[in-house]
Amino acid sequence: MPRRILSVAALVSLASFLIACGPNRAVQDLEAQRVALETQVENLQDDLEDAQGRISTLEDQLGTLALEREEAEERAAAAGARLVELEAESEILVSERGALVEELRVAREASASVEARVVSEVESQLAESILQKEALLADLIAAEAARQRLLNQASTLRVELARVRASAVGLEASLSEANETLAGAEAEREALQEELMSVRSTAARATTEEVEALETRVVELTDRQAALEVELSLSQGRLREVEMIAVGLEASLSEANETLAGAEAEREALQEELMSSSEVAAETLAGVEAERDTLLSRVTTLEGEVAAAATRYAELEASLMQVSEERGALLLQFGQLVDQNGSLSEQLERATGELGEAQALASDLAAQYQALLEESVQLGDLSDAQRQQLEATRAALEEAQKEVARLTGARGIYTVQPFDSLSSIAFFFYRDGNRWPDIAAANSFLIGDNPDLIYPNIVLIVP
Repeated sequence: MPRRILSVAALVSLASFLIACGPNRAVQDLEAQRVALETQVENLQDDLEDAQGRISTLEDQLGTLALEREEAEERAAAAGARLVELEAESEILVSERGALVEELRVAREASASVEARVVSEVESQLAESILQKEALLADLIAAEAARQRLLNQASTLRVELARVRASAVGLEASLSEANETLAGAEAEREALQEELMSVRSTAARATTEEVEALETRVVELTDRQAALEVELSLSQGRLREVEMIAVGLEASLSEANETLAGAEAEREALQEELMSSSEVAAETLAGVEAERDTLLSRVTTLEGEVAAAATRYAELEASLMQVSEERGALLLQFGQLVDQNGSLSEQLERATGELGEAQALASDLAAQYQALLEESVQLGDLSDAQRQQLEATRAALEEAQKEVARLTGARGIYTVQPFDSLSSIAFFFYRDGNRWPDIAAANSFLIGDNPDLIYPNIVLIVP
């Protein structure tokens, strides 16, 4: 394309030289060169259209890739932020999990210590209670045996007392009978003595045999009285002994009853103490079991929390792995987009170069058009071929400016009319004449820094 531009410039220079040689010869040469210029312009237009198509396609691809790149960057940034959040949350969960594990370990150690202490205390208390219970049971058994022994003794004493009382009654009856017998013997002895006295007083009338018989009878009665007195004395002594035994037995029975009452009271006290000790042991065991249940419940709760934290940690690790994979995929995609962007940037640079070439072509065509205008002014009257060449150059310039306007994203193009200025054009398009520097900057490759270098029919870009 630069060679073609140089060729056009050379032809324009040659045309100027030919014009300088003479009007007729210059017109002929210009007419001869017009066809070549038109062909070159057509070729340039085809090349420009191809370049415009490629640039449009590249711009679309570049815009799409830019959007995809922005989306990928946003997704990568979001994934990175989410990854940072997940890592922070993972660190927090790891810390919480460590704290929960430590708390669980401390709770387990405390539970084991408390359980060991409680078990030791309970075992000690139970052993002590068992010993006390065994001692109380032994005392209770001994008291029960003593009570039974006392009951047996009391029963024996009651039987013996009944027997003694029966013996005393019998002795009293025998004593009464002996007293009666003694009284009868005494009366009989007195009667015999009286009879003996009477017999002695009447001895003369009594026989010796009767006297001896009476004396023998008196001796017998006396002996019987003595025997009865002895037997009475023995019975009275035996009665006194029986009464003393009865009194002793009654005293022993009373003492046995008192001892039995004391043993019964002691047995009841031992039973109450045993029941109280059993209740205390049961209450202590219930309290220990309640404390153990509380600790086991706490341990179970902590184990549940640790399990939940482990599950959450596993979920976060899975999410973290997934996010890492997504991040890797996004980074890979981002790298691919960067590569594509680099390729498109190169293509854009080439397109920019083509834009520069298009601007240069427009500048050259503008120069050619200005030269042709100046030549037409010098010639005065133009032939049809010259007018066609002039119009073709202007049309080529217009097409070139359209392409530049499209490549630069400008609003469009404007063909300068007589008496136009940049400020009037700015006022027409922007309703603000002070924006003429924008138009001047967009067409600097045509007019340079001088805003007065515009003329009718030149095509300007309106940004």
